[in-house]
Amino acid sequence: ILTGTYAPTDVSPGDVLTAPAPAGPYSTSLAAFNGTNPNGTWSLYVFDDAGSDIGALFGFTLLISPQFNNTTAVPIPPGAPGVTSGTTESSLQISGLTAPITKVTVSLHITHTFNGDLDISLIGPDNTIVELSSDNGGSNNNYGNSCGDRTNFDDAAATAITAGVTPFAGTFRPEAALSAFNGKSGVAANGTWRLRVVDDTGGDIGSLVCWSVAISQNENTTAQPPTALLASSIVGNQVTLRWTPPGAGLAPTSYVVEGGVNPGETLASLPTANASPILTFNAPTGAFYVRLRTLSGASLSGVSHEIRIFVNLSVAPSAPTLLQRVISGATLGLSWRNTFGGSGPTSLMLDVTGSATTSIPLGLSESASFSSVPAGTYNLSLRAVNAGGISTSSNIVTVTLPSAMCSSAPGTPNRFLAYKIGNTIYVVWEPSPLGGAPTGFVLNVTGSFVGSFPTTGRTLSGAVGPGAYGLSVAATNACGISTATAVQVVNIP
Repeated sequence: ILTGTYAPTDVSPGDVLTAPAPAGPYSTSLAAFNGTNPNGTWSLYVFDDAGSDIGALFGFTLLISPQFNNTTAVPIPPGAPGVTSGTTESSLQISGLTAPITKVTVSLHITHTFNGDLDISLIGPDNTIVELSSDNGGSNNNYGNSCGDRTNFDDAAATAITAGVTPFAGTFRPEAALSAFNGKSGVAANGTWRLRVVDDTGGDIGSLVCWSVAISQNENTTAQPPTALLASSIVGNQVTLRWTPPGAGLAPTSYVVEGGVNPGETLASLPTANASPILTFNAPTGAFYVRLRTLSGASLSGVSHEIRIFVNLSVAPSAPTLLQRVISGATLGLSWRNTFGGSGPTSLMLDVTGSATTSIPLGLSESASFSSVPAGTYNLSLRAVNAGGISTSSNIVTVTLPSAMCSSAPGTPNRFLAYKIGNTIYVVWEPSPLGGAPTGFVLNVTGSFVGSFPTTGRTLSGAVGPGAYGLSVAATNACGISTATAVQVVNIP
């Protein structure tokens, strides 16, 4: 699946995701969320329904087009005695649009006993008028079946409203293009939007029951929130956060970390000094909810997703993740990533079942190697340990030793980052979820200095002289070496 835009698709219907995902059935249309309250926690569940392969979810972004809804019914036409034709208008006050409009859609439900009498138009704050439907439907009744089953107008719809069938439940192209609103911003977008319904023939009446406008904006003209925020290290009161820069919007010039003791609360705000998607800082002792905003010049994004961190508290750790293995003869190598969803781990426990059942204490590391392992098949998992308790188990890997062939070379490291503070260069990375477990890494340097630095860790730093330094990293194990990451250049003035 290459980078691009795709329609949601269920290739093999009938999947039932395991807990904590909700039970099915599941819609395959994002329109299932239309009209719902967007505020609160959104969860993305990825379910692997077949064995042998593993991977990792590094984050996701959710873009929601604001929908402005009016559910106050108004009669068609206005209810003067004896009047059975005329003009009805209903309005919406729209605010908070900070970027040019890229798309407008309209949803409505009208009850009326002769649809062919009705002309329906949307009017923007600057009096731009788009005709949605005019004299369609003949003597039949109603637009939409209810406020939960409306008539939707979208320029991208396959069927024109002129070819629709009463009560027009579904999505249709309007008679005039809603793209007439595209590019509008400021007072041309924020203000009073009106839906005008004209009954141009007497004898029949009805009601505009509900209607809404959904507006998409050009995210590329404003700063967008970062994604994949996580605590990559918590040691005492020192916290390191990492995240992924936004994939759209203005280029970040820096970020702002916000935090509080309650969800969504901001008791402290900490700006970063540069656009590097990493920050190490000393936090006070306590449990906090933290989130990020992107800053690009004067443009400040909305908030990222929120994580909870526990600083210098006695709280059970979270489970290690991405446990991988590499087998060469009777030698077993393991690699994993420690997580910080609780207090930081101080040690680890390797649990073994299968040909032998035991628990092996490990120090605080993110890799281990065992030679001369007795022949057999073993199921392996990890638990993290600290003074506050023991975590749940990591993912399980199954190994059979000895192996006549080396199992797999490692994949290219993920989330490689090279950045500077003053004249010190820092590099940090994570193992790939693909391939065999890496047991070591090689940092390659080109430019003003040329050399290679082997390491078993996942971070290096060093003070350097002025110049341009190209940096990349490759993973190694007994089966081989991965391709290197793309080169990142750090300039030291």
